[in-house]
Amino acid sequence: MSWRVVARRDVDVLRADRSFLLFPGFFGLLAAAMAYAFTRGPASTPLSSGLALLFLFAVPLTAGTVTHEAIPSAVSSGRIRLALSLPHSRPAFLAGTGVARLAVTVAG
Repeated sequence: MSWRVVARRDVDVLRADRSFLLFPGFFGLLAAAMAYAFTRGPASTPLSSGLALLFLFAVPLTAGTVTHEAIPSAVSSGRIRLALSLPHSRPAFLAGTGVARLAVTVAG
């Protein structure tokens, strides 16, 4: 078994947790607000610049939000014990978890 199996299982957990709906919805609303601000008025307004700056900081903050509890939540729920009882190495588990969280961030 490889990191792909771990990533697929972690994506399934995130899908059940509705993280796939929350973050794309947030970025969709943010992009709609930016599009509305850019199409109205002059080319560069303080509001549109502020929204662009907010979007610039929102992506890394979302990535941090998605990934900061990846391993500790698996430890507290016992999911890591189950995952490591299967023939996964620890580096494969970490890589699979990272790829799954990256997929959620990129999907958003």
